[in-house]
Amino acid sequence: MDAIRTEVMRNRFAALVEEASIILYKTAHTTFIKQTQDYQCAMCTVEGEVFAYPRSNGVATLVGLSLKPAIDRIGVENIHPGDVIITNDPFSTEGMCTHTPDIFTLRPIFHEGELLCFSWAFAHVSDVGGAVPSSISPSFTEIFQEGLRMRPVKLFREGELNEQLKDIISDNCRIPSETWGDIIAMCSALSSMDRRIIELVERYSVDDLTAGIREVLAYGEAKAREVISDLPDGSWSFSDYIEVVAGQPLLLRCTMTVTGSDVLLDFTGSSPQVQAACNFVTGAAPHPALVRCFVAYLLSSSPEMPMNGGIVRPIRTRAPKGVIMNAEFPAASGNRAASYTRIYDLVLGCLNQAIPEALAGGGGSQAAIIAASVTDPLTRKPRVSVIQPLIGGSGGRRSMDGIDAIDTPFGFLRSAPTESVEHEMPFLVRRFGLVTDSFGAGRYRGGAALEIELENRSHEATFSVRGCDRFTFQPWGVAGGAAGHCGGGWKNGEPVSMIELQKLGRGDRLHLRSPSGGGFGDPLERDPEAVLLDVRDGLLSEARALVDYGVVIRDGALDLQASGAARAEAKARTEPQDGLFNVGAQRRAYETDWPEPSTVALSIGLLEAPSGLRSAVKTWVTERQPKGADPETVNALLKEGLAQIL
Repeated sequence: MDAIRTEVMRNRFAALVEEASIILYKTAHTTFIKQTQDYQCAMCTVEGEVFAYPRSNGVATLVGLSLKPAIDRIGVENIHPGDVIITNDPFSTEGMCTHTPDIFTLRPIFHEGELLCFSWAFAHVSDVGGAVPSSISPSFTEIFQEGLRMRPVKLFREGELNEQLKDIISDNCRIPSETWGDIIAMCSALSSMDRRIIELVERYSVDDLTAGIREVLAYGEAKAREVISDLPDGSWSFSDYIEVVAGQPLLLRCTMTVTGSDVLLDFTGSSPQVQAACNFVTGAAPHPALVRCFVAYLLSSSPEMPMNGGIVRPIRTRAPKGVIMNAEFPAASGNRAASYTRIYDLVLGCLNQAIPEALAGGGGSQAAIIAASVTDPLTRKPRVSVIQPLIGGSGGRRSMDGIDAIDTPFGFLRSAPTESVEHEMPFLVRRFGLVTDSFGAGRYRGGAALEIELENRSHEATFSVRGCDRFTFQPWGVAGGAAGHCGGGWKNGEPVSMIELQKLGRGDRLHLRSPSGGGFGDPLERDPEAVLLDVRDGLLSEARALVDYGVVIRDGALDLQASGAARAEAKARTEPQDGLFNVGAQRRAYETDWPEPSTVALSIGLLEAPSGLRSAVKTWVTERQPKGADPETVNALLKEGLAQIL
């Protein structure tokens, strides 16, 4: 490896993708890109491995994405200068696209007839048709409901626009001009990367470029292996639940195994895919949705590590066909973000066990995306827009508090300015802010919850809220920290289900609250001055300061003497925590009736049934499963149920 060339090319690559990312951001048409920033650009090798990825804007979590399935669908031999490939199909791309609103584009970069690499861009467009505005509903049961689906196909052929394909896209979405505007913004970013790569070749050479690509990827791999080598060898498992199917918590499970500088993340034991939109496809490669927490750990441990696909080379994943995180056709996947966040928590739970003193508590763990549709009173055409991402606070960390209203898996999503929301859609934002007394207590507290209240000023509006979770099971605390708080939703003061579409008449109000982060460490060890600061900031009441932290604050002033006595009394009556994690009372009660090992046995056994009958077999077993049943009992019921139904 030529160290000077590696560093020069690394910085050149970083600069050109950052520039392209800004171009896409500045030229996009819809709120979810130009405000919330659900988009990204990158450069990848001829084989589809990302070698340059931005840090400053857009989605930060797709650095290890493999673009090979889309390239192979077309065939390198069929790709020519000026082509642009477009797709949004999860199945034909083996999970490269994760749901239909994420439109991916690829442009080959040639020099004197030689294919050098590809530029890549994606954008979450606000509508691609389907049964509801925004194309996503948590209750969808199959991908056919989620709008137009395109296998990899050429949008441009040697520079010529495929007008028929453009018409198909425009004819199958509610906001064709806005969607097409976002696609052209992606194409502009692709062109920018093409131009900059050619400039590099002309300044240096093709050999220097290709060598630089190999070397920056190898450098990323080497830095990742350095971090992994510092972890102890061993295996650790952690489980958690998603609640996106009404009345049916779904178990997700991960076992992390470290061997030298290699890592395996095994999701065997997770629930089979369901007739709801929380499934997604990952294929055989280490998919970003499965490794994002571990990648975040790598980048945090070694900030100088380059952002490229080399850092995921030491990571392998295993997700059996048919489980939620590796679903089979025709599974719905629009609401897959709910599963993403829980998978992040699974890997974090494993890392907490592998690393002395642990890392962090569980986060608010949702990215509830509020989308709405109204009829424009002037044009009579539909207006579809993402209103706001509603994200719970992150978990308390080993040396600092969690972040209010931002959880690590979705830290890249920006809040849209209230003025922009009210300008683009006929809604009045009655409240958008942090929630007092909402975080999990700890030596380092969790991040506070976020809430929003919207009033509809139009004749009628349709709202969908996807990504909601943690309405029953709390985000967990760690190392003595308390569990966080659950989220909720209300329409005109009455509780509503976040799984269903919400219709609002003129004057109706929708109020949503995110979960909050779990705490880290014993709350009675929190610095009293930090407790006082939270009270003065309006994030903590004086009453909760006493109950949660044993800190006495009267009229905004700290009473240290009274606090010492209160803490001593609290310590005397506090029972030691059982284990590293505080998963909350609701989960403990649930697992008394439905023990985790038995649920794992049921999940594994169901994969033996034909995919179309798994739901029926599961219902048959759970209706007969006694509370507290052990895995042997569950396996016997599974055998009987399979015989009965088959």
